[in-house]
Amino acid sequence: VAFVRVAGEARVLVVRDTVTGDPSDAAALVSVLRGQKVAVVEGTPDIIPATGTAPLLAYDSIVLVNTPAAAFDKGQMSALQGAVRDLGIGLVMVGGEYGFAAGGWIGSPVESALPVEMESKKQKRYPAVALALAVDI
Repeated sequence: VAFVRVAGEARVLVVRDTVTGDPSDAAALVSVLRGQKVAVVEGTPDIIPATGTAPLLAYDSIVLVNTPAAAFDKGQMSALQGAVRDLGIGLVMVGGEYGFAAGGWIGSPVESALPVEMESKKQKRYPAVALALAVDI
């Protein structure tokens, strides 16, 4: 079984949290996308369905702009993951103080949908330690 999706003009959903985010966080991105003749729909995390991925078929890509994981419930995160994995919808996360690991996305279904790892795999380096004991008997 296979399906083919025929689309017209590119449509992008730009999601930002109105509670924690600054409206200007997404303004430049939206302006550039519209300048390239991309249809942009701006919304808050509420626009992501809590169950199912069908409503997300209306978009070619979803951009999360400086939005914390706490703004989404587990069902919405699973819908985002399913849209990427099962429907081929693009997912972009734009950083900031609420993006990526700082926004609490580590271990979430959205992290597994992104092509990046949020936890640093860099080897931790510990300084050399010297120990001196003075014993008086």
